[in-house]
Amino acid sequence: MAGTENVTQGRLAGAKAPSYLRAVNEPEARASQFTARIMLITDLAYLLCSAELTLMPREHAQHLLAAVLGLIDELPTRDLSRPPGDIVSQREQWISERVSKKDAAWLHLGRNRGESLRNYIPRLFFRQVLHDQGRQIANLVRRIVDRAEPLLGALAPNYHHLQHSGLATVGEYLLSWAVTFERHVQRLKQIDQRLDRGPSTFGGRQQTNQLFDAVSARLGFSNRARLRRDGIWVQDQFSEPFFALALVAVDLARLAQDLRIWVTPEFALFDLADDHA
Repeated sequence: MAGTENVTQGRLAGAKAPSYLRAVNEPEARASQFTARIMLITDLAYLLCSAELTLMPREHAQHLLAAVLGLIDELPTRDLSRPPGDIVSQREQWISERVSKKDAAWLHLGRNRGESLRNYIPRLFFRQVLHDQGRQIANLVRRIVDRAEPLLGALAPNYHHLQHSGLATVGEYLLSWAVTFERHVQRLKQIDQRLDRGPSTFGGRQQTNQLFDAVSARLGFSNRARLRRDGIWVQDQFSEPFFALALVAVDLARLAQDLRIWVTPEFALFDLADDHA
């Protein structure tokens, strides 16, 4: 418990307890390996747009840009556990070591200091992950269709819990998976459309709106949220991508399980290439 000498100094006047550092700050610092690069990239976008819109003096923008670019280059070798804390406070400390206080004071011009942590970082990260996953699944669908075409008339038993339940063709079986994975591609695109939105501004000043519009466009967003809750205080920007990726993983596992059975001598429906065995 903090001493009484800190009570009169205002909120958070005392230092963090060692137990707090161990329980909160150190685990947050370990997550910086996943968030640091994207946060610094969003900083670049803000600094470039602020300078282009003449909202920030060019000299300060140049110094801050040089600091951020240097940090991005050294991320692979930097100890991201120091100083302990979340990436917001960490990167502020990293930049303050490279620029003057006058330069550092311009870092958060027109924006909340944690803006990218709640909006840009998850949306940029998941949009890239969903894009990569979508391309891989679309390629899988094309390969399944190519394999299915010459086997549309190849009769094969249909199984239900490994019991005969009728007749099908090998081509029909494969196309059933193509349809399944095609829906995943459509779902990933729909989620990307909902993630394709930069954060809204505080207030509604013309210069701030111009800055946020420019930053959103520079980071690849086609539009910007108009309400604070829509841009930041929503949870589906985390949960919906996770859910879609989990669905893909489940169906990939089911297909792999099928193939594991169908390649056995008892069934011999497929012959798996040696480089996949």
